[in-house]
Order: sequence, then C-alpha cells, then structure tokens
Amino acid sequence: MKNLLQALIITMLSVPISVPVWTLAQPAPSPLPITTVEAPVTITEVVDGDTVKALINGSTQKLRLIGVDAPEKGQEWYKESKQFTMNFVKKNKVYIEYDKQKTDLYGRFLVYLNDEDGMSVNGLLIQNGLAVTLFYAPNYKHRIEFLDYESAVKSAHLG
Repeated sequence: MKNLLQALIITMLSVPISVPVWTLAQPAPSPLPITTVEAPVTITEVVDGDTVKALINGSTQKLRLIGVDAPEKGQEWYKESKQFTMNFVKKNKVYIEYDKQKTDLYGRFLVYLNDEDGMSVNGLLIQNGLAVTLFYAPNYKHRIEFLDYESAVKSAHLG
C-alpha cells in the first residue's frame, strides 16, 4: 500500500499543471470591436513620426505605431520622421494590423500601419534611421524583423 501511495504521489507530481495565461491578466477591452482592418483607413492627421489619427468606425482615433520610438517635438530628427510618416500615408492606401494588445494605457490603438503590399511605415522608419526599436509586451509580432533593421542601420551608421 505504501509503495502504491508513493507511486501515485510521484505520478501526480510529474503531471504538468497549466493555468491559461489569459485567465491571469488581460488588457482592458478595446473600445471598438476591431481586428485587422481589411479596408483602407483614412489618416486624418500625423501627430509625429510614430503617432497618427485615423477615422475608424465613424470616429477619429489616435493610433500609436507599435515597435518604434520616433523623436518627439523639439528633438533632433522630429521633423524628418514626421514628414516620412506623412509621405507614407499620402502615397499609399494604409491598412491597420494589430498585435495582441489593441490599446495602451492612454486609449491609443496600437498598430502596424501597412501599405497594400504589407510594408509597414513602422519598419521603414527604423530602416531609414528615423526611429529606434521599442517593444512592450505582449506586442512582439515583428520584433525580430525590426531589431534586424535597427542592427543594419547601426552597422551602416545611418541613424
């Protein structure tokens, strides 16, 4: 009986116990029912290199580009990064791609802003030395790709 009890305890201890992560912590629900936007989005304003405003479901929403940190007003390269984002949204139909968390603490939508070919202005800002890579959990979808861009820019002394 003692051996059976020991075997049972050892078996129970060796079985992995998993708790779904999503039950432990979830981001605040998005104020709008959105996923990946299939239709082009109308950009109404470029605030700076990594923040724009767009018309979504009939209302203007602030969008923060995921994975990048562009200069703020008053910082070196601010005008260039803002102009780069402005040129991108003027020349292209733009689409929103979301990652795991759709909004931040400030109510901004967290997005990759893509053209019709799937190229993101987020990545292009890094490739052109106009922004640095900056990721916050859990939004890591393009992290490796963006870090590679940043490494290439640093190696070429572009930004």
